[in-house]
Amino acid sequence: MVTIKQKIWSIPLITILIFSIGIAFVYKSSSYTYGLLQRTEVVHYPYLHQIQTLSIELTDIQEAFLDALDANRETGIIRARSNAVEFRKMALDMANMDGKKEISEEILKQFNDYLTVADNAASVLIGVKKGDGVVGTGQMIVALNKLTQTLHREHLAATLAFEQSLNESKSNVQKMLWVSLLSVFFVLLGLVFVSYRLISSILGSLEHLRTGVSKVAQGDFATRIPERGKDELTLVIQSFNRMSDELQVAIEKRIRYQEELETLNVELENRVFSRTAELVVALQEAQKANAAVAYMADHDNLTGLLSRRRFQEEFERWGKYALRYERPMTLMFIDLDKFKTINDTYGHLGGDKYLVEVAEILKKTLRSTDYIGRWGGDEFAALLPETNAAAACEVAAKLIRVLGTTPIAIADQSLFASASFGIAVLPEHTLDVNELTGFADAAMYEAKEAGRGCFSLYSASAQEVQYLSEHTHWAGRIRRALETDQFVLFYQPLLNLGSGEVGEYEALLRMEDQNGEFISPNLFLPSAERFDLGIAIDRMVIKKVAYKIATLKTRKKAFKLSLNLSTQSLNDSSMIEYLRNIIREVDIDPGNLSIEVSE
Repeated sequence: MVTIKQKIWSIPLITILIFSIGIAFVYKSSSYTYGLLQRTEVVHYPYLHQIQTLSIELTDIQEAFLDALDANRETGIIRARSNAVEFRKMALDMANMDGKKEISEEILKQFNDYLTVADNAASVLIGVKKGDGVVGTGQMIVALNKLTQTLHREHLAATLAFEQSLNESKSNVQKMLWVSLLSVFFVLLGLVFVSYRLISSILGSLEHLRTGVSKVAQGDFATRIPERGKDELTLVIQSFNRMSDELQVAIEKRIRYQEELETLNVELENRVFSRTAELVVALQEAQKANAAVAYMADHDNLTGLLSRRRFQEEFERWGKYALRYERPMTLMFIDLDKFKTINDTYGHLGGDKYLVEVAEILKKTLRSTDYIGRWGGDEFAALLPETNAAAACEVAAKLIRVLGTTPIAIADQSLFASASFGIAVLPEHTLDVNELTGFADAAMYEAKEAGRGCFSLYSASAQEVQYLSEHTHWAGRIRRALETDQFVLFYQPLLNLGSGEVGEYEALLRMEDQNGEFISPNLFLPSAERFDLGIAIDRMVIKKVAYKIATLKTRKKAFKLSLNLSTQSLNDSSMIEYLRNIIREVDIDPGNLSIEVSE
């Protein structure tokens, strides 16, 4: 990767490289030019100067010899010989120049030929020697011409060499100048080019990056920035592209998730709508069920009359009202006569229908402001607010008359109901609401003793007092037995006739007296129900049976214990929670406990 810093540093490096190449070329050309100039100075120019000097000396020698020949003077010969010595010395010096030895020897030889002829001619002319001076003069001219031609030729060659050296040096200097200019030009051009490319690359990358960021900011996550080079900006662009890829993937996922969410929302809305409709139906059904449960809690399931619990609540409320404002209130107990015969004759279904029809007659006959409830079994109770004893007797007489004249169809037969009525009035008979219940019950017992099918107003007769005394006595004994744990359970095995095995036991309740004898429940349970002690007895029995199951749960053989519950317990809304708590407390299997309903 070439970083921006490296690119910036490359500018002076390239400049130095280009400049170094130019300097190297200039240095090489300068060295060569310097060599040419030095050779010109050392060789060509001295050689040219030497040739020119030789030519001058030769001219002087020629003139001296000519003068000697013309004037026949000895001085000319002497001067010519002296110049010849100088000429020979110069020619010898030329031999020491580079490459000039041969030409120097040739010039010296030709000069010697000329000088020998000239010297002989001059010597003959001046009488030093004898001979033909004219012939010598012709030979001298020939030798001189030859030497002159040689010098002229060498002068031309030296001049040409000198000029050539100067021209070449001039050319090299021009080349060096151009190379210097070109070096500077290329340096500047390189600087401009590299700087332009660097700045263009940086600005281009920045512009692409800006454009990409702008598009991404506008929501175009498919934008990708082209990658140029391998510098830091390229790394930034690569990171940006990766970010765009990740954003694109994230957006696609978000869109997909949003579509799935919308689909789920539609499905959820459909489900919610459907579920809401179901919940509305369920709520309506629950409301109906709650209303039914509330109704069942407050009403008897068979007759639709108020349950004993609900009737007692209204009885206590109206009792407080009557005592506070000193208003009359009548409690009437109604017991059907010979109901057991109806059950035995027509079965339980016939007996249930008989009870339902009697309840309808009672509801239709009594006022809408009166309260009537099923007290238990074949017994009913009626609460008549704002009713004194006289009015209550009239109501009882009317009810007896209506029951005796209204046919009840059972098994294709018409039956007429008969009942015994017991009447007690508040505050005429008592100021105690609980005591009023006993008085009404005693009066009903009095009516039964009187022959049934009639009513009896409480009068504190001997029979009524005795009846109340007996029930009060048993209620006291029951309370003491509960406090001192005098109730005992016996477990009677139940034989399965099909398998011949005993898989279940029934719990039988007995009361133990002071002498250790056991009392049958038929003697104390009616009084327990009269004084609302049945629930307490049932809870005691449930607890004893549960602990008994807990002591036997280690047996490998399956077993079950059953017990009977009174009507009061069945009407008690807290009984189910009490059963759950006992089962959790003793940690037993609920399947080992069986609940039965007593007759």
